[in-house]
Amino acid sequence: MAAVVDEALAGGAVGFSTGLIYTPGSYADTAEVTALARVAARHGKPYVTHLRDEMAGVEGALEEAIAIARNSGAALHVSHHKTAGKFAWGRTEVTLARLAGLRDAGMDVTCDVYPYTAGSTALGAMLPPWAHDGGPARLLERLRDAGQRDLLRKAIAEGVPGWENTVGNGGWDRIVVAGAPRHAGYQGRTIADLAGSAGVDALDLVAELLLDEDGDVTIISHSMREDDVRRVLAAPFAMVGSDGVPKPGLPHPRWAGSFARVLGHYAREVGLFGLPEAVRKMTGAPAARFGLPDRGVLRDGAHADLVVFDAARISDRATFAEPLLPPTGVRLVVVGGSVVVRDGVVTKARPGRVLAC
Repeated sequence: MAAVVDEALAGGAVGFSTGLIYTPGSYADTAEVTALARVAARHGKPYVTHLRDEMAGVEGALEEAIAIARNSGAALHVSHHKTAGKFAWGRTEVTLARLAGLRDAGMDVTCDVYPYTAGSTALGAMLPPWAHDGGPARLLERLRDAGQRDLLRKAIAEGVPGWENTVGNGGWDRIVVAGAPRHAGYQGRTIADLAGSAGVDALDLVAELLLDEDGDVTIISHSMREDDVRRVLAAPFAMVGSDGVPKPGLPHPRWAGSFARVLGHYAREVGLFGLPEAVRKMTGAPAARFGLPDRGVLRDGAHADLVVFDAARISDRATFAEPLLPPTGVRLVVVGGSVVVRDGVVTKARPGRVLAC
């Protein structure tokens, strides 16, 4: 695994990333991740992580990430930092203070955030890690078994040590079906509502839905609190990312609305920070963090990737009901010197390319 990471970083990858609530990443212990992060450190690249727990165990999960960075020598970047679920609400006061203290002590640590109180992921991630042992085919086999379903129900009700239990931290009434191609009528409705309408247990409805969709169902989880989102957004070491999931159905509006929402709602209307700081958080800061030279800045010789917008009008329009509505107030988008949007109309130019993997 270290050799694969070394080859990828030598080939232009911008860092080493983990998603420790997702299989197979959830099976990796701290020592294994540290060994791989050492490879990133040798290349001068950051360790980037979706924490092992962003809910009740978020503080412990953050400490694990800090230990990995310290023991490997890699810089640390915490992806889409949040304290989600009712047992973690308000704890950004603790986590952000911890990160700020580390920075004051000289540690290279940053984070990013998307400007919404809801997240989005796969429905299968609502099930404990052992349910995924053996891969997608084995998961579906377990879902067909009534006895296994009872064990899944028990795991969600009682929890599993080391597992971020999204439903246990919130409830099926906070989980909305976003993408289920064979069940379009389910999209936009909560699991609790669907189960109630059908007169079945929520876990049984989830199992049948995953079976019908071959395990590929995306959801939106309304799990955060607005004060926590604002606190992370305002942190000087936090940058903005959409974390958008390009899936059909009713995807999270962050895919289309994140950056305009920061510029319009949080900068202009709420006043969390000024316009220059809002722009920096979504351009120069992430470009610098991930070592993308001559991007994210406006100067002679830099890449001509530009957005011209009306600061008084820019606003997100994407909603959970209509998630792909484009923002207002964007006059011009230039990618690599070519105009791709003019006065809200998308042109035929397609100059974009993958910057790094």
